[in-house]
Amino acid sequence: MGNERAKLDLSCLDDLGDFKPRTPTHPQPPRNAIERIAAFPSREGRRGRRRTGRTEQINIKARPDVIGQLYRIADDQRMVLGGVLTGLNAARSGNAPDRER
Repeated sequence: MGNERAKLDLSCLDDLGDFKPRTPTHPQPPRNAIERIAAFPSREGRRGRRRTGRTEQINIKARPDVIGQLYRIADDQRMVLGGVLTGLNAARSGNAPDRER
């Protein structure tokens, strides 16, 4: 058995001068209407998280509503997720939390 692969003839793709993408057959509904119907919020517009010098990563599984609540807290307080977790840990131990931005 040889290790040689069969050659593909792609010469039919050399001239695509007359290629035009299809036009949509019906208009796309507004994004907020899709989100409302699908009950799935868009990630568009969510501000990026900042670099904080933290070097460890945590991967957790939680219900979507809990994850959403965590993001809402971070967004409302203008904190990074690590800052929210640090604050929760400090509150649990009775220490005054440092507000990390």
